[in-house]
Amino acid sequence: MRPFARLFLMFLCLLIVPPLAYADSPVTSTPFSNAYLDQPIVEEAKNFGQMTKEIAEYLKDSGNPLAIKAAVINALYNQQVWSERNQADIYAKYIYNKSVQELDMNTLSGEELYCLGYLTLLDQYRAPQKAIPYLEAALNKKPTSFTASITLAIARGQESWQDIWPLTAAVMEDLTLNQDMKPEAVEIIFSYLSLYQDASEQSEYLEQSAKSTQTFGQANDMKNIIDIITGEETAVTVYCNGLKINYDVPPVLDNSTNRTMVPFRKTFEALGALVWFDASSNSVYGRKGQILLRLPVGENKAFINGQQVALDAPSKITKKRTLVPLRFVSQALGYQVTPRLDGEVLNVYISN
Repeated sequence: MRPFARLFLMFLCLLIVPPLAYADSPVTSTPFSNAYLDQPIVEEAKNFGQMTKEIAEYLKDSGNPLAIKAAVINALYNQQVWSERNQADIYAKYIYNKSVQELDMNTLSGEELYCLGYLTLLDQYRAPQKAIPYLEAALNKKPTSFTASITLAIARGQESWQDIWPLTAAVMEDLTLNQDMKPEAVEIIFSYLSLYQDASEQSEYLEQSAKSTQTFGQANDMKNIIDIITGEETAVTVYCNGLKINYDVPPVLDNSTNRTMVPFRKTFEALGALVWFDASSNSVYGRKGQILLRLPVGENKAFINGQQVALDAPSKITKKRTLVPLRFVSQALGYQVTPRLDGEVLNVYISN
């Protein structure tokens, strides 16, 4: 089923299913706490499903990692039946002996603001505007936290569903953030939110042109193209199975290596792969079926299902985006790559 069709069915379900049914939405359908069930406090939160003094004290403790606090909160709501609750107020009563509304935001730390904001968001997921001020204030105090950034993006996306994909994709692609969340947790979040891509981005269909002035039939015949084009880098347009891939940072032909370099996330997505960035290994990952690719940023090597292969063009960072060699990632995932020079424009066609 296509993602847009699935979203339409989800919308119909929200109209006809009673209020206590499980809620399928950006806020409620990202159970990333499952990646943290090795943490006893997360497992306790999931099994009990209710704020306790022990859980509240864990959330308040500044020595505990923010990502695990986020997982604890997420696990509290990771139930098959969904209803609005008041766990934020229960937490505030335990820790501050006040309701959330009685607290002065200016006196709270970034982690305190985050916990109150995320609890409020999940308590009242139909009214994300109530949580957003807390999450914005939290991010202002923790501007490099991936956890704080992605939670705020999800909250804003809940408020405006057509924006959920660009909001969250921008966070996923921001390499200046501290990746404080487990890669497995990021994968859970991304695997659901990627369903919104078709709803938020209008695809451009390729018009098959018989007017091409020069066609290079051999998939690996880049030499003739390089001879025609001058300059260190040349802009490139990429099509996958007839659809243009819309990049916010354009792909380039690196004439020093004769390789087309493309932003990794948009490319992997177009190829049908799940993608994420892991700060601990400084690597980008793409997974499709039984194939797992890992490309360490800035290194002339990659790994296919754990087996190292040499690259003649390393991945690199340009304008906060990681660029990877198009031909390698495409062929590793089972696609063919054909370059074509149409007039002065270099187009690259990927097909399976």
